[in-house]
Amino acid sequence: MNPSPYDFVILGAGVGGLVSANLLAKKGYKVLLLEAHYHCGGCASFYDHRGFSFDVGATTFSGFAYNGPLKKIEKLLGLKFEGVEPELPMQIHLEDLTLNRYRDNERWIKELSENFPGLDHHSVWTHLSSLNKRSWELMNELRSFPPTGLSDFTKLFNPKLFKGVGLLPSLLKSLESNFSNYYQDKTTFKKVLDEQLMISVQNKVSQVALLTSAMGLCYPEDIVVPTGGFKEFNRVLSESFTSLGGELLMRHQVESFKKSGDQFVISTNKGEFIGKKVISNIPYWTLAHDLDSPFKSDFRKTIQKFEDCWGAMTGYMKVKLKKPQDIPYHQVHLQEGGSLFFSFSTPGDTEKAPEGHQSVSVSTHIRPEKFDSFSRRDDNYKAMKENFKETITKTFSETFKQSGIESFEVTAVGTPLTFERYTGRHRGFVGGVVHHLSRPPILFPRHESKVDGFYVVGDSTFPGQGVVGVTQGALLLCDRF
Repeated sequence: MNPSPYDFVILGAGVGGLVSANLLAKKGYKVLLLEAHYHCGGCASFYDHRGFSFDVGATTFSGFAYNGPLKKIEKLLGLKFEGVEPELPMQIHLEDLTLNRYRDNERWIKELSENFPGLDHHSVWTHLSSLNKRSWELMNELRSFPPTGLSDFTKLFNPKLFKGVGLLPSLLKSLESNFSNYYQDKTTFKKVLDEQLMISVQNKVSQVALLTSAMGLCYPEDIVVPTGGFKEFNRVLSESFTSLGGELLMRHQVESFKKSGDQFVISTNKGEFIGKKVISNIPYWTLAHDLDSPFKSDFRKTIQKFEDCWGAMTGYMKVKLKKPQDIPYHQVHLQEGGSLFFSFSTPGDTEKAPEGHQSVSVSTHIRPEKFDSFSRRDDNYKAMKENFKETITKTFSETFKQSGIESFEVTAVGTPLTFERYTGRHRGFVGGVVHHLSRPPILFPRHESKVDGFYVVGDSTFPGQGVVGVTQGALLLCDRF
């Protein structure tokens, strides 16, 4: 038993845990950060294989525009996250058409107008871009949000926040209902929007609030490709934390926790630690179902309406092209439905791949329940992985043949069982809370749990998924202390 209690013990060094640990250590608190793995990052981590480095979960990086959460973290901690801001961050590949998803909104509108004529792209995308900008400007003014007590509500009486009242109607209707004539009979174009939103908010245009759609569809305006991938991003944050006096313990698997008086006792596979407060980067789903504690029923009540999460199938490729791919992200629509998302390392980024090669991470959504009856040794499970590997191989060969494929290898395939094994996430849930019109983000689980002194950060809490979302959540939570 550690005789000297920590002010905060943080469970898990995913992005939410790393950011929270840094912010609290910067304020002078005594902070312990416990991580079960060899590496920090959680669902935004990496693995290395024979000279290549692969981002295993999150691959896109945003949150710098409009003084967004990543820009705030740079300023608050005196850090610099190195990356590339491509003018053309993404291509969308349809059966007989390739769309260039430009960073600049006017160029994107022109691209849409040329390929889907007869639709009022200018009015719609100008409005979406404006909503996105106003949303992030409003987010910059939020403090201790969502409010849980009188002191939190008093912080909402900020004249700058009153501007956000005009955004409320866009939380009550979908993009589809607001621009009812936009799609007309353009089913292909609607699929473009649906698949783009699946990347960012895990749902489709008819099911998502207009405001959420705006933020999800406009995120390519702010994409940064991290130099060295998330391996480097996590290194910068972890070294910053220890330089601020924080204590980081790796390979400490949290097995249980309980409350003793007004303090918490956290048990890992290597020892016990005392904390006055706990911040869990372990998501609510795992707290509710898998981690041993006296508070499981409280966590279940919090998360019971938010268990319709997605899982992911992933693949990791070593690639050599005659013409290296300098467009980092490619969403390839599949004939059978859905899409594959290919994330290429920046040409010349030797932290990610040897000179002349690129590392590529591939992902698609899949329902976790498909894996509930499988074990990793099941023949049907192995066949499903092999089929996915064949889909990657076929899709890559067809989509990138003009780049002059010299060689490529799919080195590994991941499933929800893989994510459950390596991240400890219940049923391998990834992507966070699914956005839906019936539950706007303000109704997402709060950072303050039903257990006094126990907080949760990450993609199972407001405002939701992605590096940008969990970073914003950490900022909001740590503003309370």
